[in-house]
Amino acid sequence: GPLRGLAERTAYLPLGACSSVLRRDADDALRASSAEALEAALRDLRRRIPDVAPPPAHGGLRDWDAREARVLAAALSVVIARLCDGAPSVDATQHAIPASLTLMDAADASTRFVGLECLVRIVTRAPPIVLDELHPILLDALDRARALIARDGGGETVALYAHGAVLVLGKVLEPAVRRKAAAAFLDACLDDLGLWRDNAAKLELLRRLADVTLLLGPHGAAAHLRRLLPCLLG
Repeated sequence: GPLRGLAERTAYLPLGACSSVLRRDADDALRASSAEALEAALRDLRRRIPDVAPPPAHGGLRDWDAREARVLAAALSVVIARLCDGAPSVDATQHAIPASLTLMDAADASTRFVGLECLVRIVTRAPPIVLDELHPILLDALDRARALIARDGGGETVALYAHGAVLVLGKVLEPAVRRKAAAAFLDACLDDLGLWRDNAAKLELLRRLADVTLLLGPHGAAAHLRRLLPCLLG
């Protein structure tokens, strides 16, 4: 397809699965593609992930540094971005979310950020019924990502992470389930504050967690604000 030539032009690129140069080239290659062609490309790219970026052993992180993996990661990010220019179908959503999560499990921070970008795009535009069904998987992925972001994520990553969490929680259709999920996520974030190396990034997370309290309702928000406010003011 149009992406085949990209692999030959990546040897000069620095390590980092999703360099801006490669993503620009992938975007140029896919510019004229229809929604049907993009969905077909997404299905094909997802099938190829285990070959170029094999699943990690023993719960480790996925290596996206091979040349073919860098091409595939760039193509995934562009295909998902272009599909999300419109309203992605249920089928596209069901392929895009697992593909995004494999990027979020990358060993390098730049690829994890691109995976987070992809996830936020698809959660913003995808059919609510699909997101409601998948919200436990999405929240589990955000929980796994938090320790990595605490280790090496800056303010931009934290802001995107918190925005994605609010989006995912907000897509839960049943109010009682939404409140319970929001409370669990907020508690987990507050319990993990000791993981954060960068105080500015930690403060950014705390500020944005205030948005999560809005999903709790007045009674639930009051209890969590008692935990959150001392952290913000301390």
